[in-house]
Amino acid sequence: MGNKISLEKTKEFIMIEKKKIAIGTVILMLLAATTLIGGGAYVVNKVLEESGDSALVKIDPKQPVLINLNWESGEGVLSKKKIDLDLGCLVELIDGYKDVVQPLGKRFGSENKPPYVFLDKDDRSGESPDGENMSFFRGDKIKRAVIFTTIYSGADSFQDITNGRLTIKQEGNIDIIVILNDLDSKGKNLCSVAKITKEKDGLRITKEERYFKDQGDCDEFYGFGFEWSPGKKD
Repeated sequence: MGNKISLEKTKEFIMIEKKKIAIGTVILMLLAATTLIGGGAYVVNKVLEESGDSALVKIDPKQPVLINLNWESGEGVLSKKKIDLDLGCLVELIDGYKDVVQPLGKRFGSENKPPYVFLDKDDRSGESPDGENMSFFRGDKIKRAVIFTTIYSGADSFQDITNGRLTIKQEGNIDIIVILNDLDSKGKNLCSVAKITKEKDGLRITKEERYFKDQGDCDEFYGFGFEWSPGKKD
């Protein structure tokens, strides 16, 4: 009888501990998806997981919209290689001006003149703690943009990459996080991660995660109308 009571108590204790673990996991997930904003208040970030999910960033012309790309190598054969994953965008302003911002061709954009989009660096290894960063300095002038990432070297497909995520930030707003989780992309080296479109109250961020062979195929799909030619980095 004593053994039975002891066993029942043990089972009860295990159930309580499992509940504690589950609650702890939820708390950790919430902490990972929160941002400290003005007034010391924590808010839950907006995570876009499924293609078509969207969120609105209210436009403050005095505050840039910051876009960060970060990733890790996968667990496969290529995991020991340094993967050069580039951040770029196709952008159209409300006056009709169009441009491409990307490391290839050293098209890093500009802060003070069209396209008012600037790419800070080319992280060729993925080892930079803050990945690659792009800033939209005049969100009020943006008509539409497509944020994309390309594999320049070190991987055969996006299946060799884990924890790929795009984070969109603006001071005073919650972060918008776009998760790359549909990596069926064999033979395709470009992913359009998110689409930005102007609305009355701000910029609409929509998760795309569409895979293309290259920039030309992506451009044809979204209809920007650029002329493309092969290129490489120095």
